[in-house]
Amino acid sequence: MQVQPEAGRPHRHRRLVVERQDRTQVDDPGHHTGGRHRTPAGDPGTARLRHDVDQAFAHASTIVRPPPPNNAEDRTAALATGNRSEAGAATARAAGHARATGDGRAPTLPNRGRDDRRWGRLVELRDIEIFLTLTEELHFGRTAERLHVSQSRVSQSIKQQERRIGGGLFERTSRAVRLTPLGERLRDRLRAGYGEILAGIEEATATARGQTGTLTVGTMATHYQSIEAILDLFRQRHPQSELRLREILPIDPLGPLRSGAVDIGILWLPVREPDLTVGPVVHREELVLAVAAGHPLAERGRAELEDLGDHPVVYPEGPIPDYIWEAHTPSTTPTGRPVRRGLGILTLEEAFRAIAGGSIVSPVGSDVASTRQRDDIVFLPITDAPVMRYAPVWRTSGNTPLVRAFVQAAAEAAR
Repeated sequence: MQVQPEAGRPHRHRRLVVERQDRTQVDDPGHHTGGRHRTPAGDPGTARLRHDVDQAFAHASTIVRPPPPNNAEDRTAALATGNRSEAGAATARAAGHARATGDGRAPTLPNRGRDDRRWGRLVELRDIEIFLTLTEELHFGRTAERLHVSQSRVSQSIKQQERRIGGGLFERTSRAVRLTPLGERLRDRLRAGYGEILAGIEEATATARGQTGTLTVGTMATHYQSIEAILDLFRQRHPQSELRLREILPIDPLGPLRSGAVDIGILWLPVREPDLTVGPVVHREELVLAVAAGHPLAERGRAELEDLGDHPVVYPEGPIPDYIWEAHTPSTTPTGRPVRRGLGILTLEEAFRAIAGGSIVSPVGSDVASTRQRDDIVFLPITDAPVMRYAPVWRTSGNTPLVRAFVQAAAEAAR
């Protein structure tokens, strides 16, 4: 800032002509928002967007800026009336405008008064947010409620922006709030840039936390609909991440995890493996008994676990641990009778073909029954069967930020 005494007056009575460099750029948004929108330093893309927002405010200011005073005419009129003091003042004013702007235009905005020092400060992102929210709500009370601030804070911010620009952004009456043409133009210039700034901040934050990249989730083929809410919440929170789904076969639920084919699997419990971590329960499923349409049990319309001791069951020909399969198909009945193994299978379709033949039965999850309706198979409720519980499972060594973010989303979606 340079301070120069106005010519033509004694030094102690001279008015001060203030020259300052106009600074309009976006302030550190964390100043009044607790760091919620802190812009990453050194990002050229963000710097460009900040510049665009600054230009929008500058553009709005030029729309209402009054023309520069005609100091030449003032000087001529003063000389004609013999007022040499006023003529000298007009000359000084013209020189001051020329030095400040290079084109004779006034460098400062009107109606600043005592707030003149404030406009040397930086434009805050929070004030832009208040302005844009008010353009949507057109109601000061609803805007304050939406942004969790006081109504006076909204009014103060809008008044400061209007003083800074030099024109009204809203028309206020006792019944309505409307945008002025100037407000509409400012809204259109700011909206896209503000959205891009927030998107850039969110992307940079996600990258810093390691919450970007690809996450592969494995689940049984019949459970995609059951975990849809989990997937939707994760995608909503982490749009920069890519979510891939892969099918896990019941005969080998742990293999894809250990091989790295999936990062996290939604598996039925229990899972007790030293190299795997188990998250919270996110889904529950009842067991039903699949029998052929002409099977004697089909006529009863229901089954009990004790019935498994009278009929052979399918068993998986794969590396699934016995204790995990035990939760699905027990090896003994409640009274201790052994459950005979009938036919080994690799896929669900193989199991259904064997069951439809009439000599084999098998417990299956209710999700399977609802998605695999067949004319040759009947699904009977098992009155005393335990409820299957499912939880996210992942490699303990692969506990990445993205995995933790998915587990958090899964826990919250399951509440």
